[in-house]
Amino acid sequence: METIRELGTTSAMAVPLVARGSVEGVLFLAACDDSRRYEDADAAYAMELARRIALAVGNARLYAAEQAARRAAEDAATRAEALLADLESQSNRFETTIRNLPSGVIVAEAPSGRTIIVNEAVDRILGPAEVPDAPPDAVPDAVPDEAPDGAPEAAKPATPATRGGAPGGLIWERILEGSRPDGTRYGPDEWPLARTVRTGESVEDEEIRITRRDGSEAWISARSVPITDGRGNVVAGVEVFEDITARRTQQVRTQFLAEASAILASSLDFEETIAVVARLAVPAVADWSAVDVLAEDGRLEALALVHSDPTRVAEVTALRRQLEAVGVESISEQVVRTATPVVLDISRATIEGALETLPAAGLADETLDALRSLDGSSLVCVPLLAGGRPIGALTLASSGSLRRVHEEDLPFARELAARAAAAIQNARLFRDAARFRTILDTVRDGVTVSDPETLRISYANDAVLEQLGRTRDEVLGRATPDWTEGLSSEELRAVLAPIVSGKEISRSLDIVRVRADGNRVPVEIRWQMVELPGVGPQLVAISRNIRERIETEQRLTHLARSEHARAAELNAIIGAIGEGLMVLDAAGRITLANPTAQTLLQPLADWTIDAVLARLDDPDGTALAALTNPGTSVTVRLRSGSQPWIEISNYAVEDEPLPDGEHIVILRDVTVAREREAVRDAFVGILSHELRTPVTTIYAGAKVLSRSEGRLNEADRRSIFEDIHAEAERLHRLVEDVVALTRFGEGALDIGSEPVLLQRVVPAVVGSEQSRWPEGRFEVELEPGLPPVAGDPTYVEQVIRNLLANAVKYGGSEARIRLIARAEEDEVRVQVLDGGPGFPEGEADRLFELYYRSPSTARRASGSGIGLFVCARLLDAMGGRIWAVNRPQGGAEFGFALRVMTEDR
Repeated sequence: METIRELGTTSAMAVPLVARGSVEGVLFLAACDDSRRYEDADAAYAMELARRIALAVGNARLYAAEQAARRAAEDAATRAEALLADLESQSNRFETTIRNLPSGVIVAEAPSGRTIIVNEAVDRILGPAEVPDAPPDAVPDAVPDEAPDGAPEAAKPATPATRGGAPGGLIWERILEGSRPDGTRYGPDEWPLARTVRTGESVEDEEIRITRRDGSEAWISARSVPITDGRGNVVAGVEVFEDITARRTQQVRTQFLAEASAILASSLDFEETIAVVARLAVPAVADWSAVDVLAEDGRLEALALVHSDPTRVAEVTALRRQLEAVGVESISEQVVRTATPVVLDISRATIEGALETLPAAGLADETLDALRSLDGSSLVCVPLLAGGRPIGALTLASSGSLRRVHEEDLPFARELAARAAAAIQNARLFRDAARFRTILDTVRDGVTVSDPETLRISYANDAVLEQLGRTRDEVLGRATPDWTEGLSSEELRAVLAPIVSGKEISRSLDIVRVRADGNRVPVEIRWQMVELPGVGPQLVAISRNIRERIETEQRLTHLARSEHARAAELNAIIGAIGEGLMVLDAAGRITLANPTAQTLLQPLADWTIDAVLARLDDPDGTALAALTNPGTSVTVRLRSGSQPWIEISNYAVEDEPLPDGEHIVILRDVTVAREREAVRDAFVGILSHELRTPVTTIYAGAKVLSRSEGRLNEADRRSIFEDIHAEAERLHRLVEDVVALTRFGEGALDIGSEPVLLQRVVPAVVGSEQSRWPEGRFEVELEPGLPPVAGDPTYVEQVIRNLLANAVKYGGSEARIRLIARAEEDEVRVQVLDGGPGFPEGEADRLFELYYRSPSTARRASGSGIGLFVCARLLDAMGGRIWAVNRPQGGAEFGFALRVMTEDR
């Protein structure tokens, strides 16, 4: 029993070897794997096996005894013949049972090693036995080199006629090349059955990696037990083994996927990590592997190509290039185009059939030989999918018939491809986000806020201070003309009059600012009116240093003047300019277009103004003036898939006009600047509509309290304190939303999963909102016994607070607001119902977009357009969901659901 415990046995049984009432020994079976437990059916099988083994040994003894009895008494002949027939019948049944077992079974005599029984599964698992001349040291010491004359046949060395798959050969001749899981190799006398017949040792579930004589590899699990006679002497050994190659392969692939996941998650340099994974896959799961990824231009590029024979990598690469050169679509290209996996067995017939479809003169002889050398290969190629869209392909292939890639390998290849695609997509998204942040960090525009009547500045950012070379105290309270060359306050008011009156949205002007050190800085300023709550309409000005642009324009003017004299030099310089440049004559014909302009406007059938206008999205018809009138500038969109913004500026040569009234048109791609301007305008909107009101109230209230100490009655002081408290709380909530919004911009929000009791959170939040909206009516319906949900208490409170505030704002300060919480299956649903105007059905999803406010309800209450967006992102990070629907009886329902917290979370 102590030995059984040391071996970690989980299930065992012992069956006596009984033949005709005589105990010949015992058959002991044990399992060390938790997944296997012996049951009654196994016991019946073992008893039958033990009976037949004992019967086989007993039959041999009975047969000898019967022969002796026959020689001793003639009258026992009839009985002996009947007994022999019965024994033969039982032996035949036993051999039939053993032969049809799915496990390999070998029974060998001890100590000679001569095989008594070898079933058909042995050759199926191990491969057919050969009959080589065994070297002298291949036969263990238990087998004598020479048997003395007259010795039993079993003790003599086997002759070639007795070797092979049939019983009668020696077990030593069935020994293959094998090794243990740790890599150590087996000697001839170390195999389980060899140890059993030599020493009587029992071997339990020993895993062995074998190499068959055809070169293929497999894994077996072997058990070997001795057979003893009535005196305890070992007379034979029985080995039973199973093919566990599939199980071991699955273990290897599971371990490989774990290692691959760790490697792919270790770095954002996906090119290097994918190459490492491809190298790990060879030869662990395939003879060669390849990863192809779509480049930005749509071509399929080889990201990694690894072969078990490094010298063949160049050969495979050259073969792929030659097939591409003659227009043959590769398997990877087919998989990416169709997003469908391909499993392929490559035979000589399929190769010859494919060659018949290729151009006869398109491939060299060595290429044809390389294609024919693929005979016997097999492969699986699966798409790399990101968001359901193929971004590349993964190929795993075998080079010969010993290891095949089958349909069963498809799930593994798909899983590996999914992890590789996720790593590539994450790395690309991170790189794009970093690139966008870099662009924003490198562009510095000045922003000022000023009064439309006095033009005095109330806010200026650091970029403005840098442009003016002044401190913030020196700038605030001053007007733009105070440091502007040649521009008076009256002239500026005249320029801004259309936007102050509401006739135009914005106005732009190029001016020269004079720095404190006397240096002159040319800037372009764009003004726009913004309504600030509690302050009134204000002018927001965005200024940009245009010194480089002016210098560029001056250089272009100089180049245009000397174009005819230095045409070659001019063309070289113009060709290198990053902005589009065109020269137009008086008839509107384009006489010169640099490569950048051609790239922006292609394809053009004819280089005329009409052809250029056809490429522009210009509903107001302003582009024609910019193309024909010097000194005009306009920004329009191009008619293309991405619809980039193009700034068109027209310049005339003043000192030395070009012949025939020619002029220069500059095309600039200002898409990034316009997108950044939109983000900046949205932020200014938040600043103007949300931050000003609470800050103004707090500032004014604090100022009144500080200046009126002792002159205010208690009721007035309390009222002011309550206003300050309410606006401070509002400012705090807005800051919380903006902070959350900032966190979303840095990447995915990481919120821990904690148990949250809504029956505790909801009353506290509703009580806080009730004090904030004393005229409103809040009704709470909490289902008794609500289970805890998974989330973060702070963020759950923020979501409920935002939804309640939203309901009050649009339902009215005296609105009846109902909050209902119920448990449904594996989640808890919370509904916030109001009696407001609702919203158009088509806007249900857009309500949760950043900065979006419904045009139909935006005038009912002020807002920033970020509260619902923050709610949606917080719930998504906590594994929940959010919705908005109109109520049939009027009003709107905004609700959310969170998962019920279970023990495994």
